[in-house]
Amino acid sequence: TRNAPSRAPQRPRASRYAPRAPTVLPRPISPRAHVVAASTTTLVGPDLPPRPDGLYGVSKVAGEALGRLYADKFGLEVACLRIGTFETGPEDLRGLSTWLSPADCLRAFLAAMTAPDLGYSVFYAVSRNTRRWWDLASGGRLGFEPVDDAEAVLAADPAAADGRFDGTMTGPQGGRFAAPEYTLDRQRS
Repeated sequence: TRNAPSRAPQRPRASRYAPRAPTVLPRPISPRAHVVAASTTTLVGPDLPPRPDGLYGVSKVAGEALGRLYADKFGLEVACLRIGTFETGPEDLRGLSTWLSPADCLRAFLAAMTAPDLGYSVFYAVSRNTRRWWDLASGGRLGFEPVDDAEAVLAADPAAADGRFDGTMTGPQGGRFAAPEYTLDRQRS
């Protein structure tokens, strides 16, 4: 239907847990070594100093710094994807901004794996949500063009009128994961 998330091109799965991938890549994979790393959304912007809002974010900042080191020191081509909320559809108010559809996730990783002259790159892997917080320009320079929008999924779901999506998002981008209680509870465990 018109409001349904787009579907990624299909091919037989290697395993039942592997994502479906297109039979033909949009462009060849670079002959230089590519490292594609999942990063986090709890930073500020690809060109701004990192500002993690929890211990998880701190670990992702360290991963991005390691990627930068290997790109600068050894010439590896590194892409750090700051992945939004990866679900089949938005699950709460925050998800209307941060949702990453499965099809757009595949597009993000294909762009990172096939970008010519990647160097060191950081971009947000998030769908083209109407309410998104993050800029898509960095990913667009590498060929990542998301097409899905959480609002379209929400509009197609009559059960969404249950109040989960009402109100205004406040607090850190990391949502409940960035709350002091979340961090402290894990330190006590």
